[in-house]
Amino acid sequence: MPEIIPKTKTAVFLLIFSVIFGMTAAILITTVAALENYIDDATYLGLLVGEGLMLLPVAKFCKRLGSSYHTFFRMKSVSLKSLVAILPVGLGMVIIMDELDRLVQMFFPIPEIFEQINRIMTIDSIPSAIVIIGFIVILGPLFEEMLFRGFFQRILEYRLNDVTKAALYSALTFALVHSNPWGIVQIYIIGVFLGYIAWRTGSIWISLFLHMINNGFAVLFSNLPDGALSWYEFYGHTHPALIVVAIVIFYLGMKWFIAVTPVTERDENIVFIENIHDASAFKS
Repeated sequence: MPEIIPKTKTAVFLLIFSVIFGMTAAILITTVAALENYIDDATYLGLLVGEGLMLLPVAKFCKRLGSSYHTFFRMKSVSLKSLVAILPVGLGMVIIMDELDRLVQMFFPIPEIFEQINRIMTIDSIPSAIVIIGFIVILGPLFEEMLFRGFFQRILEYRLNDVTKAALYSALTFALVHSNPWGIVQIYIIGVFLGYIAWRTGSIWISLFLHMINNGFAVLFSNLPDGALSWYEFYGHTHPALIVVAIVIFYLGMKWFIAVTPVTERDENIVFIENIHDASAFKS
């Protein structure tokens, strides 16, 4: 069965609709539940359901095309060597991006009212640990990788015939959807890098792994006691020695990853459709 690629305009419309659909659901759920004085649970529930529902319109579209979810969301398997090689890359990336975040906040500090958003990552019980880790570290990254690197960037790569533009545009939408003007630069850079990884492997699994590492460390840092990072910090920044180590680890890790991860060949068994009705002839 050929891989069916819809028009770029169709993909853009579907992405925008999916994001609005998911955000609206999240706001409604959070608002209704908050009125019953369950604000913390409402926040978690709204975010989880909202992100999950973002995939619903795209999944329905995939089914209507007659394509497989495995192909449509770029979920092909990856080698164990590539997965292991990306570990030092992820560690270096976390440290480098943490320092970039600190530098950005020197010029654009987060207003105190918005810092309260970080409380959703605070673990104060076993149930909250399960919810926070399950959503922020696992399910949230999975839904986002399926939507942005799996669905949207994959279509742009074929339609634009330019991997660089596809990764840049996908990363831009990824950053904008997070609705965090104080983190948009950092999120955009991460999005571009994840886009490169997804393109090279032809799969979202390793970009998902990196996404999970990044979010996992964010949760960890948010829950460490005061003073726990004294060895890590240097006058409000990441210790220069650690930055140097992170850059070296990232560089060597990428060399290793590239060495064991050849670029996935572009699938030639594809069909570009200009109208959704054109896909009916390819349904099994």
